[in-house]
Amino acid sequence: MASAVSGQNAAVRHFVFLVHGWKGTHREMLYLETALVREARARRCDNKVIIRTAKCNDDMTQDGVAAGGRRLAEEIIAAVQGSGTSTVSLVGNSLGGLYCRYAVAELHRRMNDEDLGLGDLYFNLFASVAAPHLGSYRHSYLSLPETVESAIGKYAVGGQTGIDLFRLNANDDSNQERMPGAAKVLDSNDIVYAMGTESNFLIPLGKFRERVAYAGAYMTDLMVSTETAAFLHKNSYVEHVVRRRERDGALDGKNFFIAEVKTAMRPFGTNVPRIAEERKVGSEEQVRSKIHRMSYSLDSLGWRKVFVDTRSVLPATIRLLPRWLRRDSGALSLKNGQSLTSCDLIPLVTGIEGGRINIIPLGHTTMIANSKNAAVTWLNKAGQPVVDCMAKELIEDILLWDFDSPPAGK
Repeated sequence: MASAVSGQNAAVRHFVFLVHGWKGTHREMLYLETALVREARARRCDNKVIIRTAKCNDDMTQDGVAAGGRRLAEEIIAAVQGSGTSTVSLVGNSLGGLYCRYAVAELHRRMNDEDLGLGDLYFNLFASVAAPHLGSYRHSYLSLPETVESAIGKYAVGGQTGIDLFRLNANDDSNQERMPGAAKVLDSNDIVYAMGTESNFLIPLGKFRERVAYAGAYMTDLMVSTETAAFLHKNSYVEHVVRRRERDGALDGKNFFIAEVKTAMRPFGTNVPRIAEERKVGSEEQVRSKIHRMSYSLDSLGWRKVFVDTRSVLPATIRLLPRWLRRDSGALSLKNGQSLTSCDLIPLVTGIEGGRINIIPLGHTTMIANSKNAAVTWLNKAGQPVVDCMAKELIEDILLWDFDSPPAGK
């Protein structure tokens, strides 16, 4: 891909915000920031790519997706005010991916407010890394009873964030204002479902020039499953087309990015899976049909989905088969241009490939080389090559902005 842009693009400033996850601080994203800055300097564009680690939610991740998203929107507005023609790109890790999606809706709602002085601001690249787009309910690492999942949401995660992620208010039909101070159009008792199905959230997200979701493959992520990170659903027949990776994510002989698929953008609201009214509220059938609807609606925006295999850098990866019995399977067997449904893709990226299994699934923090403190940095140091590959892709994608043909609307 092109390594630079020309013409009128020289006047455009590209703001990139890195957003951490649950119980985190901006320091978690410091290695990614370092890798992005290094890549921008190598391309001699560091004067026009402004990279910031969002600090607004440092140690403030218990009060819910909406509260964190609003704070993020305020931080973005403060950073880009008066910057002239510019773009915004967001990279959200884990819960940070949901913060980013909410912030996008808030930004879009306020973008034409002349008092904010945002000028010509456009949405460029949206990227999530192991973000629970479909929530955590019914997406635990191992299949758990509903009562156990509810307990995890209430007590292990806790606060409004636990309620949001595990959708504990999903069956609350009251009209009581859930988030005082929030715009009414962006308020919901079941915020994860609203963000995945309602036009107030999906249309702004669709304004980005490109959307990419990085998801951990082969059961390496204890915190966020592949299905919710890549919004896959076993009942979905949305077409995913395999793309040959020009950037194979290989470093020191390790192929971290094992597969890339693309979903096509479709008109909003077309052929959306229906939730039959006669289904019992809260029944397993209704729960799964709602998750299906979120998956379908998000896919309709058009995404690049990249599946990341961190087993080669994780501790306690064991081989169940000798080398002479192993062969490429799963995602490694996919061919360029091959078309699969979401249902087809799930077993290829979530199973045990090549006779290897990781018994300590720490991929969630390794995939972002979490650097919250010295001990965490040391623990996740092996993930730095993964982040180096990711940073190269992100900078390339950001610089593909075409100022002569910006997306329709802002």
